[in-house]
Amino acid sequence: KFFKKYENLININDYNYVLDESKKYLDKKKINKRYIVYVPSWQKLSLYKLKKFNLYEKHPQIKQLNKLKADVKIIAEKNGFHFLDSDKYFFMLKNPLKVFHYELNTHFNQLGNDVLSNAIVENLN
Repeated sequence: KFFKKYENLININDYNYVLDESKKYLDKKKINKRYIVYVPSWQKLSLYKLKKFNLYEKHPQIKQLNKLKADVKIIAEKNGFHFLDSDKYFFMLKNPLKVFHYELNTHFNQLGNDVLSNAIVENLN
């Protein structure tokens, strides 16, 4: 009851339009390798302690964020993009919030950039 539930966190039609236009542009440039990298939000990472109690997937915000991720994946693949999910790379850390400055909702610090870049490189190989 404390969390606002939104039907969709993404406007599916708008996102599909953007990726369709990107696809057309990349087709003109003859670029065949296309990737969408899903980067988990601070909010998603901040609830990591719920995992050890098996409550993480049940949390209302996590359900919404996972639906968002699933929608992005469907639209990405529909438009010929490879979907790279970087969630697991951040959750391998003992404290995933260490990837942010002061563990607050800010930009990634050096560790965060390293985790993200390693996830991308591993999936490109």
